Amino acid sequence: MKIASATILSLLVGVCVEAGAGYFGTAYMGQFLKGNLLTLLVALLAINLTTMGVVLMKLKEIEQAHQRKGLFVKSKSEMLSSVKQQIALISISAITLMTQAVPALSGASQAQFAANAILVAVFVYALIVLYDTAKSVFSLLDA
Repeated sequence: MKIASATILSLLVGVCVEAGAGYFGTAYMGQFLKGNLLTLLVALLAINLTTMGVVLMKLKEIEQAHQRKGLFVKSKSEMLSSVKQQIALISISAITLMTQAVPALSGASQAQFAANAILVAVFVYALIVLYDTAKSVFSLLDA
């Protein structure tokens, strides 16, 4: 999924989830993400890096079997982009969590809504990245 469409989808889901949480009067998702999002993101990054390592080794084997270098330059570039996106997600989460902790903003319901929506969006985006990584593995299995 392209970065712009994944970002828009993630933000829409984040706003909808947070609006739904407000409608039903639950703060579960916001509280859960406040306590666990950074850990989850680092774990997903580790999983994706491990998976990408396996995929890259398989791609190298394919290149060597065909005796042609550079067959998968775009794939390698996409993997690097994925890692950069995940690092950006970790940074956005840390900044959002720090912003939520500012006493002047802790009572502002609109600021809390926006921050929680961003945290949900980050989580959704991380799942999209994980899904894209999984697709690459299944593509290799089909090859």
